[in-house]
Amino acid sequence: MHLKATMHTFLLISLFNLKFVSAASDSITTPEILKDPETLISNNSNFKLGFFGPTDSTNRYLGIWFNNKGFDNTLEVVWVANRNSPVKDSTALLKISNDGNLQVIDEQNKIYWSSNVSSNANSSVAQLLDTGVKLTFNKSEYDANTNIQSWKSSNDPSSGRFRVVILPRDLPEFFILDGDRTYWRSGPWNGYLFLGVPNVHSEVSFGFNVDDHIDIVDISYESADQSLLERFVLFYDGILRQKIWEDSSNNWEMFWHSLQSECDVYGKCGVFAVCNLRDSPFVNV
Repeated sequence: MHLKATMHTFLLISLFNLKFVSAASDSITTPEILKDPETLISNNSNFKLGFFGPTDSTNRYLGIWFNNKGFDNTLEVVWVANRNSPVKDSTALLKISNDGNLQVIDEQNKIYWSSNVSSNANSSVAQLLDTGVKLTFNKSEYDANTNIQSWKSSNDPSSGRFRVVILPRDLPEFFILDGDRTYWRSGPWNGYLFLGVPNVHSEVSFGFNVDDHIDIVDISYESADQSLLERFVLFYDGILRQKIWEDSSNNWEMFWHSLQSECDVYGKCGVFAVCNLRDSPFVNV
């Protein structure tokens, strides 16, 4: 499986795309309305789109999650539309508006979310795809919308404290920000790996691929094993984790995470200090 990720929702977590195409069983058209708890399933059954709600809450969110291999038993949501504007009950609806945009509404036609995509089509079709989206950044300026933001908690998909961004630099580099403060950095890309992440690298046929152009940077990720399902997730605690689906345990297993030790927290020991876990205390000035 060739997995690509987008920083609009990072590296990582967005393994889907919504596209205006011809009608199919994985699509809805302009006259149709998707009602909670109805769902769309992508052509190869990799992903499901529908409404979900956290435990002990009536809030309903439009999301995309993994569909096959028993994923419904361990719901892994990869994208949320109305994360900061939930529908308060099961009256949530998904439709295509007259201007061709997807909208999450309720029975009173109150709009909770819109895709805000420019479209001149008189009639449109929204299709859930199995393919990924390439990550693209403008190198000359920082775009606050070009990032992945953590959930507020494990049970609350609203915007949390942490986000993953690429800041304007001569060499591409990922940052995890806690508000406006740097919490972790990947180290710059050297054409083979991000120097601070030696275990997640690019070989001949897999890993990260970075196309560094004059004004923009394109980043994608490809799994070495085409049958392997991998995903990167920014957790609410600010840790970026790479998870792999294990058929034997019927669960997602941890493969890598950004904070291997306390010394990986950016600026943990202060300016001009050396962080060494073998020392006690581990901060040397």
